[in-house]
Amino acid sequence: MNTIRILSRNSSLAKIQAHLVADEIKKKFPNINVTHSYRDTKGDIDLSTPLSKMPEQGVFTSDLRDALLNDEADMVVHSWKDLPIEMPKGTDIVSTLARSDSRDILFFKKNSIKKKSLKIYSSSPRRERNLSISLPDLLPWKTSKIEFHPIRGNIQTRLSKFLNDSLDGVVIAKAAIDRLARDEDFVKLYKKNSDSFSWMILPNSINPCAPGQGALAIEVAENNDFANSIAASINDGSTFEAVSRERKILSQHGGGCHQKIGVSIRKINLGEIINIIGLTEEGVELKESTFNRIPKLNVEQKVNKNAIFPEEKAESVFFKRKFIRTTIKKIEAMENKGIFISRQDALLDGIRINASNILWTGGVETWKKLAAKGYWINGTSDSLGKNNEPPCSLFDDLDWLNFTHDRNQEKSSMEKFISYELIPKEDEIKIRDKEYFYWMSGSAFEYALELYPNIIEANHACGLGASYDIIDRQISGKVVPFLNYEDWKHQITANTDE
Repeated sequence: MNTIRILSRNSSLAKIQAHLVADEIKKKFPNINVTHSYRDTKGDIDLSTPLSKMPEQGVFTSDLRDALLNDEADMVVHSWKDLPIEMPKGTDIVSTLARSDSRDILFFKKNSIKKKSLKIYSSSPRRERNLSISLPDLLPWKTSKIEFHPIRGNIQTRLSKFLNDSLDGVVIAKAAIDRLARDEDFVKLYKKNSDSFSWMILPNSINPCAPGQGALAIEVAENNDFANSIAASINDGSTFEAVSRERKILSQHGGGCHQKIGVSIRKINLGEIINIIGLTEEGVELKESTFNRIPKLNVEQKVNKNAIFPEEKAESVFFKRKFIRTTIKKIEAMENKGIFISRQDALLDGIRINASNILWTGGVETWKKLAAKGYWINGTSDSLGKNNEPPCSLFDDLDWLNFTHDRNQEKSSMEKFISYELIPKEDEIKIRDKEYFYWMSGSAFEYALELYPNIIEANHACGLGASYDIIDRQISGKVVPFLNYEDWKHQITANTDE
């Protein structure tokens, strides 16, 4: 019987990750014997030096790589983000499994809520730079100062340190939390203390991940043909390609864990979204959001601005929105529910939401507006729709309710909770002669189509979420998705003569 020797770091998380790889090998090759061994690396032994100040790249990986070169192991399983951007010769990253959640999660003590000056543990210059900019808008109170403090150790150590000292929060990779659901001791620690903290999952659009975060890297010696063939056979090609491109983008700015740069490539059914945010060592600010649709769209002709609708966002508002006040008592009585909110109109300020509920928004702007009303938001679908970026909880299964309006025609497994009405405005909608439309919602498209059936022959576009699904059902294959309204307007009018 052939044997594959898998080596990993000695932490609970690293062991779980190694066993995930072993499970995939056993599925494909039931007769292969898989053995495991574990080692502490330089990064595990030195827990006092902040990661960003360690001089050597690969402090969690180089010791394990040596075992491959010395034929002490056949494969090493790494967290891909721990690997140096430039890999030494002698070994190769051959494959990866399907990627887990690439986002960061912030744990925050409930007794620190409403503090003006905050102290947060972080192990990453990227997180510190991005969150110093974006986090104040996501919190439901005004802050005057956010300090970041380095933290070391495995995930259990970091969570315990956060729980037992005076700092207010800690930022951790969500994939690590998800995988540690297999660790009974970690789950006990989490659930024992879960009433004392809140959490929020930070969206990639404003806090893109470290390249490779959430993905596993399977490293093999170049001359080990058998291990190379086994590793290659379990490769998830889509994840491998995305992570390789993330690392290449970072390498163009110097690479390494010292960088204040996040790079996220997310695959969805309509294409891929690329987010790059950060600050280079030369002080150049990076902020890019790109949607590459499948198939690609070539906008060759010039589109006159008089032919598009809306020319400005405000023109697209067809309805007044009226909150249904009789729902307030029902909302305040809800417990242990997941509540999905696509627009801020679905909640009035001042409604008391039970702390056992999870609040999730359709996009970041809705998150910010609800935070300004005083609501703690746990996460967002980042304007990608519930299917592409589904709402989630941690370690608990919840029933999800979609807080929505009375005209919602979306098809979803999520139960609808009608909290507001759409009342058509009396103003005339002047769209009869327009040729290019961007729809902010499926309801707006359906209402406009009732008034002017001839617009069905026009050119239609919308965002990546539920609006696309609703409109595509009516004009299948004829609606073009864009990242947002601004992206659409720029692309179709960019070459227009003024």
